[in-house]
Amino acid sequence: MLSNLPCDLRNQSKYLLLDKGYDSTQMIQDIKGFGIHPIVDIRNCWKDGELTRQYNNTDVVYDYQGNVFFVDDRGKQHRMIYEGYDAQKKCLRYSHKGKIYKIYISYDERVFLPVARDSMKFARLYKGRTAVERLNGRLDRDFMFEDHCIRGLKKMHLLASLSLLIMNVMAVAKIRRGTTEHLAALTRMDSLRAG
Repeated sequence: MLSNLPCDLRNQSKYLLLDKGYDSTQMIQDIKGFGIHPIVDIRNCWKDGELTRQYNNTDVVYDYQGNVFFVDDRGKQHRMIYEGYDAQKKCLRYSHKGKIYKIYISYDERVFLPVARDSMKFARLYKGRTAVERLNGRLDRDFMFEDHCIRGLKKMHLLASLSLLIMNVMAVAKIRRGTTEHLAALTRMDSLRAG
């Protein structure tokens, strides 16, 4: 899909939000190959009940969800503070007691993404997926995409375009009436007024 996008649109894309069905090292490498940051939910693929793994023979360990910990001399784990991404060195920066540790994303590309999984930025960006899911739900439910009988890509493209256009027109009409909630939702009253 990315390779079929027009270059200018692909170059404008900064993030690609995907659910855990797309979680694989190859998929993440492909997305990064286009210069896009993957925001992908993760599956637990660790075997034998492993809770953490050691990072590169250091006192740092991490779990499959991308949480990073410093292990002290007594074996106690301390959650490290995320300090940002170094794009030049392609590493995540974490601190513990004032010391900065670098986690190179190439070490485990499923766990370590350019936007750290345990960061507020990752959580905020990933929440953006829900807006798309709501849109898909409206198309399926309100515009009957689940039960359509249309054949052919051109006809389907036309139906999708018209449906999105109708949603935007409804939103503009609701804003002009002073309504600010459920702007894209097709309600019973909207369908009665249209009929």
